[in-house]
Parts: sequence; structure tokens; C-alpha cells
Amino acid sequence: MATSGSFPFLTPKICYSGELDIKSPADRFMKHFIRVHNNVSGMFPYLGELQFIVNETNWEARTVIGHIIGNVISKSYKMVEATLTAIPRGDMTSSGVAWTVVFEKIGLDVQDREQIVGTLENLIEKIDRNLYPEPCPP
Repeated sequence: MATSGSFPFLTPKICYSGELDIKSPADRFMKHFIRVHNNVSGMFPYLGELQFIVNETNWEARTVIGHIIGNVISKSYKMVEATLTAIPRGDMTSSGVAWTVVFEKIGLDVQDREQIVGTLENLIEKIDRNLYPEPCPP
């Protein structure tokens, strides 16, 4: 007899990784991210209001690990954990942000990449724009 519900072997942890180039220096980006975005809620497309809670920082490695929580997240995911590492470029004025996001869906019908990864990339780009806004055309 079949039963309804979530089976752990059907909803494994999923991991995505990537890297974005940013204009901000690595140290400045990480300091701003931790100071401004730790335990601060924000509205994001697809996911509504989200909060990034910093669990661990490593200043020497320019790395932050935290959990992303929010109303839509809690309805679709058991957990969402993100790791961000700012990587200085050779000129030391720009950098890259390597990111990894690990999450566990509650059910198989939950879309994953578009919601979680897109939102994380948007957050990184938003922080970079706030630190280095594009000049206005004349």
C-alpha cells in the first residue's frame, strides 16, 4: 500500500557552485556583506522575503557560511546553506565571488536552480552595485 509523504532517499541534498566577477575589492565586499546582510531581511523575486544568517566567518580566507531562511524557503526546503568566498584579482581592485549553495528540498516538485541560485547571484550583484555604482550617463 502506498503512502503519501516525503521519503529521504527521494529528496537528496543538492549542491550548486559558481563564481561571479565583481568590481569590488574582496575585503571590502566581505566586510560589507557581513555587516549589512547578516540577519537582515530583503525582498527577492520568486522567494519573497529572505534572511541570510551568518553562521561562520573566516576573515583570512574571506569566507562566510550561512543559512538562508524565509517564508517561501521554509515551505519548499528543509535547509539552505550558502558559502561565499571573495577572491582578490591580480590588480587587487576587483575580485570574484565563489559561491556554493547546498539545499534539501521537501518534495520532488520544488524548482531549485532558478529560485535559490538566481537569488544568491542577484544578492552578490546588488552588493557590488551598492559598493561601486555605475556612473550616470551625461
